[in-house]
Amino acid sequence: MNKDVMVQAIDIIGALTIFPPILFGIWFFMRERRKSAALTATALFSGPEETGHSSLFSRACSFSFPELDAPQRAYLLRQRTVLALGLISTWIFFIWFSAGLLPQYVSAYAAQQPLPLRVWYSYLYHISSGATSYGIFAFLAAGQAIVEFGYAPWMGRFFRTRPLTRSFVFWTRTGLTLGAFISSLLLAAAASFLLLLLTYGPVWKHLDNGNEPTAATIANARSQPAPSSDDVLGSLHSGEGHATWALQTSVPRLFLSIVTTQTFFFSLMIAMAMLPIRSGRMKSILVIAFAYAVFICYIFYVVAGNGIPPHVAQIFFLYVQPGPPPPYRLALVPLTVSAALLALAAVSNRRNDS
Repeated sequence: MNKDVMVQAIDIIGALTIFPPILFGIWFFMRERRKSAALTATALFSGPEETGHSSLFSRACSFSFPELDAPQRAYLLRQRTVLALGLISTWIFFIWFSAGLLPQYVSAYAAQQPLPLRVWYSYLYHISSGATSYGIFAFLAAGQAIVEFGYAPWMGRFFRTRPLTRSFVFWTRTGLTLGAFISSLLLAAAASFLLLLLTYGPVWKHLDNGNEPTAATIANARSQPAPSSDDVLGSLHSGEGHATWALQTSVPRLFLSIVTTQTFFFSLMIAMAMLPIRSGRMKSILVIAFAYAVFICYIFYVVAGNGIPPHVAQIFFLYVQPGPPPPYRLALVPLTVSAALLALAAVSNRRNDS
């Protein structure tokens, strides 16, 4: 790829990734500040009986969760920030998932190959190569949830003034944060796929010199061994192997692997943060060191193809490179482990409460 074209593509992706979320964050902060000031003024001059929540979000909470009491609904209303961050994440993931559709990237992959093959391979390669970035967002989302049920002084005041259990706070905050994070991945994936259809059409149907690949062709391609990281990097310009790897790769399982892997990282961080360690400093050091070690191994696997044994990667449904996909049933492994980690974290949270 020409250096100037590369810089241009990076500038476009960077601008779309940074500036819209900043503008949205400024708007959301000012909106919440005005709303807080309005509620304070209403409470001062009207009395508590006239300060009931009247926003659309509050009415939706009352309608969807009628069994919750007033303090629980009040806590739920405080989670609007989680939804706002979910929207920001959706936009960022959409830009990253769609980066491979830029003409600057499409034209860089084996110009002698048919356009549908170049588009499809560029789309797949950029989705898979961003796996480490998705992991960073998973750790940040876990940190956002951990802060809520930590040991900060304001949490103590919150529990003294509102009769909420730590179990309710744990599952509400964890569930909303994880739900917003997974939803952002799924919405971004759907939007990027729709953008692919609108801009280039169903290119996956025309990978073999303009002909629609048959089921036998795809099965034959997937029976061949997966490419190594050196093979993938070495063939970006030559185009050797692009057709085979494009036929081998399963987009649904590629996105499913992103969801299951990031859910596992999120749950692992929550479980580590809930360990019954009294020393806050010792717990912070342990959690950060453990997260760093896990993430370094994951980076080595994504970038160099090592750091995690291949059979372990397949069992945990790690699918971050073009090639034959793992069976769908193995997606249950990281999901089951994630559920067990969250359950363990809930038990530790109840012990911390005692």
